[in-house]
Amino acid sequence: MLVVRSQGTPVFGIPIHPDSRGGWISTGYSGALFPDSTRESVLRASVTAFQQLLNVNRMLGFRIEQSVQASAYATPGRTTLLAQLLWDDRNQQRPAYARILPVCTDLVNPGVGVPVVDGASLDNKLLAQYDGDIRNQIRQALRRGLSVRAWILDNSATDAETVDAYRRYMPVQVESYARTGMTAHTLDYWVGLSQAVQRGGGTDVVVLVTDESGRDVAGVTCHAFRGRAIYWSGASTASGKSARANPLALHTAITVCASIGVTTFELGRFDSSERSEKERAITHYKAQFRGQLLPVLNFVRPPQTARAEWGALARSIRSGLGRIGAASRP
Repeated sequence: MLVVRSQGTPVFGIPIHPDSRGGWISTGYSGALFPDSTRESVLRASVTAFQQLLNVNRMLGFRIEQSVQASAYATPGRTTLLAQLLWDDRNQQRPAYARILPVCTDLVNPGVGVPVVDGASLDNKLLAQYDGDIRNQIRQALRRGLSVRAWILDNSATDAETVDAYRRYMPVQVESYARTGMTAHTLDYWVGLSQAVQRGGGTDVVVLVTDESGRDVAGVTCHAFRGRAIYWSGASTASGKSARANPLALHTAITVCASIGVTTFELGRFDSSERSEKERAITHYKAQFRGQLLPVLNFVRPPQTARAEWGALARSIRSGLGRIGAASRP
């Protein structure tokens, strides 16, 4: 984490994730960090200092994606102001959005910590908010005899509990990733990530769906912190997918998060210009849980080579011509 100060006062921070290819810095999902203020003068000063960092590191590329999990993102005016202050011809932006599901916290705890989650508690207010088709799939999964277990892993969890949850999740993830042509993460990766969340004061929620034979057929992981949660990963076996175990796992995860005080659940992010059929199918699947869409403030600043500068100039000229053409129309 790089924190820049002016006369002893922090003006901005930036998490630094070096890119394996070299020459690039990414903020991951954390984004650049600016003061907790809505005053334009305060944010302008911070963004100006941030832009100076980018300008003096011309041969580095930067990938910035602001965090919808940040409490300040709940203030639309502040986000809009930051978008305006950060605008630059050299930046390339994606039409990215996050699906945010407001959840109620008066749900009955679904029996977390016992071998099986109480299925009756899952027919709740959340379920009633979803699209009809996904509601029916979740109810079908329960009628088919699928059962659910959930782990709440916070800073009181033992290493053994964390390892147990992810040791069970691993076979489901490995099969799911192999089916979709992806490389599965290792057990060390998952345990390390979970422990990092726990040490940071967050809560790692793991949900597994089991069929009647006792085999785990689907799972979901998500992270919660200060009333907000994000859906991190999901996986299923072929039999779990056909038995509607995926939506049952995600619905249970949202319910568990609500029962521990989460009021905002991020279902994930997507690019509205996405061309991958797989990614578009995932976006459609999540849309069935409803919620609202928020634009994700993001940009990529390529290394400022001669070629990149010519590209920025061309974009600026096209933008200017577009504005002239719009102004000349009656």
